[in-house]
Amino acid sequence: MASVVAPIGTTSARSMLRGAIPAASARPPATLSGHERDSPDDAFQALKGWIEAQPSGIAGRRQMPRFHLSDDDIRGLSDFLIWADKTNRQGWPPKDSG
Repeated sequence: MASVVAPIGTTSARSMLRGAIPAASARPPATLSGHERDSPDDAFQALKGWIEAQPSGIAGRRQMPRFHLSDDDIRGLSDFLIWADKTNRQGWPPKDSG
């Protein structure tokens, strides 16, 4: 499962998921409150939907392989990304561009 996780510090878990996948609710992600964006169930549903939609099948684009992860594996990954997003990076990276 470690090969699925993107390098920490390149982007936050929240921004990786926001906009890439419709939120569990019908409202667009920009209108969700902080509580709804940080909901472990919403993160799980969004990540599960994205993982299960791979590969996208768009011709000429790089394709993410289809990892056949169990719901427990996906929930563990989403919990890890939520935890990693909340860690104190002590100002790193020093600028938004990395």
